[in-house]
Amino acid sequence: FFFQAEDGIRDIGVTGVQTCALPIWALGLGGGDAPEMDLRAAAAETLRSLHLETGLVVHLGVLDGSDVRILDKVGGALAARVPSRVGGRLPAASSLSGKAQLAFLPPEEVDAIVAVQQADPPGRARVDLASLHRELVRARARAGVVLDRGRNHLRLGCVAAPIIGRDGPCGAVALVGGAQIDFEKLAPVVVRATRVVADRLATFR
Repeated sequence: FFFQAEDGIRDIGVTGVQTCALPIWALGLGGGDAPEMDLRAAAAETLRSLHLETGLVVHLGVLDGSDVRILDKVGGALAARVPSRVGGRLPAASSLSGKAQLAFLPPEEVDAIVAVQQADPPGRARVDLASLHRELVRARARAGVVLDRGRNHLRLGCVAAPIIGRDGPCGAVALVGGAQIDFEKLAPVVVRATRVVADRLATFR
């Protein structure tokens, strides 16, 4: 599934939209990490618009070693039900945001990421490498879209798609809501959002 069971920091603005935004220094995104600062800036308006359009919780995540790190979270009343936090980490090969990005990496890079994920820390769920590669092939044929229809204990579903930059995947956008939602129909909306972010990011560089 997509989330860590940790609470985020929420800031409720005048529109009622909840955003989870830690200071740049708290995320480890200081001056030496300008690409991630650019990504957050390029995505901010789109994440907010995506939330307002769908009413669901929106996440921005980026690959960081064998993990996905959550850079931003935007949501309304549903945000409190979604146990994720800005700055939190998820195993890349076991999370939708991670798989969306892994689908556009060379197979040998995916294998290396999985090897690290399963070795550190010990006790993480094992990844069936052959099944993962089959899933990534299917995702790549769908512009990187991956789905979880909510068959989990939280009854939360998710659809994610990658942001493709000049050098390959540079992040992912994930839309999260109740299991009753048809996430298949929302897939084109998320893909469209990632392309808007990619286009805006290209103007930063």
